[in-house]
Amino acid sequence: MRLTLFACLFSLLLLACCGSNTDFQDGIHAAWEIRDDSAATVQQWLVGVADDATVPQINEAGQFLKSLTGTTPNVILRSDGDFLFWVVDMTEAQRQQALSHQPINVVELDLKLVHMRVPRAGSSSPTERRGVQDPSTYKFQPLAPRELAAVSQPRGVPDLNLFKNYVYDGNAGSKSFIYHVEYGVAFRRYKAEFPKVAAALLTPLARSEGRRDDDDNSNDYHSTCTADKALGQEHGVAKLATLVPVVLAEDTMSELIAAFQEIAMDLKAHADRQGFSVVSVSMTSDGPGGRQAALLSRAITEVMRMEVPVVVSAGNYANEPGREVIDTFPAMLASRDWPLIVVGSCSRTGERSPFSQVGDELTIYAVGEDITCFEGQDAPTSDIDGTSYSAPLVAGQIAVWLSYDNPPVGARDGNLVMKMRDYLKTNDEAGWVRSGNIRALWNGVTEAENPRFLACNGVATNKYVTRETLRAAIQDDFCNLDLSRTWARQYNQNTMEHVIIQTRFFIQNPDGRVLSKEACLEYLLAGITDGCDGNDPTGNPANFKAGGTASFNTAGGHIQYVINPQAVRQPATQGPERGNGCDCSSLPWIRNDFTVWGHGWLSGDFGQALQDQVKEKCHLWDNSWRFDYGLGDDGREWTAWFRTDPSQQACVQWVAKAVGAHEDFICQGC
Repeated sequence: MRLTLFACLFSLLLLACCGSNTDFQDGIHAAWEIRDDSAATVQQWLVGVADDATVPQINEAGQFLKSLTGTTPNVILRSDGDFLFWVVDMTEAQRQQALSHQPINVVELDLKLVHMRVPRAGSSSPTERRGVQDPSTYKFQPLAPRELAAVSQPRGVPDLNLFKNYVYDGNAGSKSFIYHVEYGVAFRRYKAEFPKVAAALLTPLARSEGRRDDDDNSNDYHSTCTADKALGQEHGVAKLATLVPVVLAEDTMSELIAAFQEIAMDLKAHADRQGFSVVSVSMTSDGPGGRQAALLSRAITEVMRMEVPVVVSAGNYANEPGREVIDTFPAMLASRDWPLIVVGSCSRTGERSPFSQVGDELTIYAVGEDITCFEGQDAPTSDIDGTSYSAPLVAGQIAVWLSYDNPPVGARDGNLVMKMRDYLKTNDEAGWVRSGNIRALWNGVTEAENPRFLACNGVATNKYVTRETLRAAIQDDFCNLDLSRTWARQYNQNTMEHVIIQTRFFIQNPDGRVLSKEACLEYLLAGITDGCDGNDPTGNPANFKAGGTASFNTAGGHIQYVINPQAVRQPATQGPERGNGCDCSSLPWIRNDFTVWGHGWLSGDFGQALQDQVKEKCHLWDNSWRFDYGLGDDGREWTAWFRTDPSQQACVQWVAKAVGAHEDFICQGC
């Protein structure tokens, strides 16, 4: 049997170096030689043979490498069973000896792979039709992670805070398979999150080391987290897709190449998965590619030829000097004619993440900041960033589209991968610009299917309360109630802080996830209270809260959380210095008579805080205190009258400031 490998690759690399355009045959752009000057250091090398090497010669060379190093080389085979290369641990001196032994003709360092997690401190046109299913089949995930809500954020509404649901087609990738390439997924530990798992694929090295199919050997459960973003029940896009873990033994380019050989063999063994699968990779290598890049591109090409898109991370090095443009593998292999899908990271507002690399290779963006997933703990993590997490979101959405009876890119005609890349990159049905000039992933859901979560009353109604009033009512009382029934609770009645908080059901069997304590706090406090009003130093300098309604569509009806302040007040544009004052008159040596008025303080306690302070420190006379709420032309919202012992003017000024009066508050007279 004649085996061809590096001679054809060498010819390929010569073409690339001479500037020849690549096509769908492979994605290699350029080649570099790797040198290592350390003669004594043992490093991992890829070893290949000449194209005319026979099977006996290859076997003899393998024995030579074993005798040279004292260890058995790891053999990587092509998907058709032919020899591809060895992975060998050698010193530089041993490398030189290996190169002098026929038929060995290539020995180069095995490149390292890196997770795209940020450390904390074309030629064919897609079919112009959406392929979106009947809206009645849509499902709703309330209180969804923000990166999921962004996928179903209706076109033309850039404020993601208006949408709390993740709305998705009910097929949810049910016919699709997601090949997740990394270090294993803890699908048995998180059984509820990963209910559909096919037999895992292990590289030869992973098998020889006895790796389990459900162990995650990555740092910080990176592999489980990225799989979670693709198809997790709570944190993923394609909730009904089937996970196929592809397990690497170590973070090297040789293992990534071996992984794609395993995928190709599996797709040949399961031909029904061709055209219904997608591969997700959230690792990169930022070293020079050499012949390994050619091997990787050929391995990926074999998978793509079976109508299986491959999705990879763009890279996280844009903040490093001179590295704004994509310069890692596999992403930099992408070209117009080689449709690798490269995904960058954006914020929730749709702005490119500062770390996300750019370039012509880029296909689309998805949210990659403050991601929520399982990272090895019982509770999910919600504070991680990276293009690692953007890529599986796109892979998940591809899995959903591939499950449609009529995919939006048209028929599976041998050109599906190219059409899917172009659909994501240019079609208005797959993405839209939230901010700046970058396209973020979109699943085509409109406001008809995903109405705005929030309807705000606005402080212009002159009905509002302080944030602290709402915080105390929501956290300390309302959200601790049995939320499976409707409630309407009044707080601070007959004061300026009078507010009604309630729930409304327009459905017989409401979704319990919307009525949990966590959901209650999210919707009432983070949603209505802070989502409606604030950050307006001119129109609302005191940060008052006017409330509103949070509505949630679920199957069969909807649910509402409502905050409605009741008292008519002075305009919120009025600053805290206006509407406050104090007049003092005296009967010398006997008493002081005070009239104090205010706005924005003592708004909910009938003046009790001031009364207590005056009584304790300023000699308040018994039965002299009177307090009324009421608006005045001077900006006041309440007035207090009281009597003290003489010479208490300074004391009253001091205690008034202590309980909320403006720093310029003074008492006139006396």
